[in-house]
Amino acid sequence: MNIECRKIRDEFLAKGLVIQGHMPASETQQVSDFLFWLINDKTEVYHTSSSDLAAIAYCLCSISFEVLSIENFGPPLGRETSCCLTYDNAPLYTGSAGSLVATARHLRVPRELATTISLSQPEEAFSSFPITPATANQCRYAWQMGAKAGEVIKLGPGESGDLDYMPNDLIMTFRNEGTPVSKQRRNNSGTWRITSLVAVFNTEEVNHELSEVLRKVPPDLLTRIAEVIKTNSAVTRPGFQNDALSEPMFLEAFTTTQVFFMGYYYQVFSRVINTSTLEVNTVSGCWGYRSSGLLHRIYKSFTNNLDSSGDMDLFSMTRTDVLSYLATLYACMDVQLPRGESGALGHIESCAGVVGKRIILINSLLNNCESLDDLFRFVILDCDAGGLPRTQEGLLLTGIPPKFPTWDLDGTDPPQDGRKRRSARLDQGLHSSHRSQLGWAT
Repeated sequence: MNIECRKIRDEFLAKGLVIQGHMPASETQQVSDFLFWLINDKTEVYHTSSSDLAAIAYCLCSISFEVLSIENFGPPLGRETSCCLTYDNAPLYTGSAGSLVATARHLRVPRELATTISLSQPEEAFSSFPITPATANQCRYAWQMGAKAGEVIKLGPGESGDLDYMPNDLIMTFRNEGTPVSKQRRNNSGTWRITSLVAVFNTEEVNHELSEVLRKVPPDLLTRIAEVIKTNSAVTRPGFQNDALSEPMFLEAFTTTQVFFMGYYYQVFSRVINTSTLEVNTVSGCWGYRSSGLLHRIYKSFTNNLDSSGDMDLFSMTRTDVLSYLATLYACMDVQLPRGESGALGHIESCAGVVGKRIILINSLLNNCESLDDLFRFVILDCDAGGLPRTQEGLLLTGIPPKFPTWDLDGTDPPQDGRKRRSARLDQGLHSSHRSQLGWAT
């Protein structure tokens, strides 16, 4: 049944009847209502304008659910049944004079990118992707080889001298312990251009492992994969045939490349995040099938923030920037984090944590930092976040919130509305004390 449903899904994707990605959360109630109608309701016809719901119903019909039929969606089934789902491709809304504004087929609403990663078996992260068993096996191998290539990259404490500006944040440094890529590989390898765009360091290890994974991919496809990553141009409208990622051979090669670098970066960033507190040993990444967005972001970040010292084996970024990547990889958040700007009353505002599908906090908020390495680590939690002071975007900021007044809770009367507001200074003092000890400017 699973194989048959995947086949139907692929056919609908090719015809543009459905779009790629997870079903919008807003349609959850529609699915529930449909199933209740199918099992318990006495009416014979169910109307929907959701192509996802119609596709679910079509799959049910195709696996011998004989009481149900579909109208106006997919190939005709040619049977009469007691229950019928009718797909209505009507406008989503109309103007005041009844003029057409947008139709469900042409208004392409972006889907939320969310991939669940089991930390015990991360190579199975793509199991929800609509790929063939052969591609699935290749992706498992790609993740393992990517993780192996990432073992030569060390992430840890850095110094402010590694950057050509003085940030109001701690500095973390990627260090290359791999072998420099050979001139012969640069000249002869089609994978070299991809690794030069996406890898932290273009080492012999990452080139060798990626070459092993993509050894059967034609050179022209490798060039096109590099171009998609560099421009992020082939994923904006996934239902259209002129989309490069609609070509099966190219899509298979791109998916394998994507999984390789996900294995690579989860290995690199796993060195600075403590996952031992998780009750459920899974996290959510803000990346998904047919999406080059995260790889493009990595390309932009690692090419625009070169190390000022000219050392090709060092790459530095602020702790906030590292937290931003951890939020994307572990908490399914793609947000812009503040970079230590001066906030209300002159206090420095920086991000000390994020609240998404998981909570990620800097280590100093939860644990004693007995060494320099402890200061540069993070903790991920899957507990209730109700008591954490955060912005609407889920950011935990240091400093004083500019929108709210503050006062000393010394027994004086609170404001008339009775609401007590507190500042979330978090680890501002910790920043200053550690900078003083390490000789860093505050």
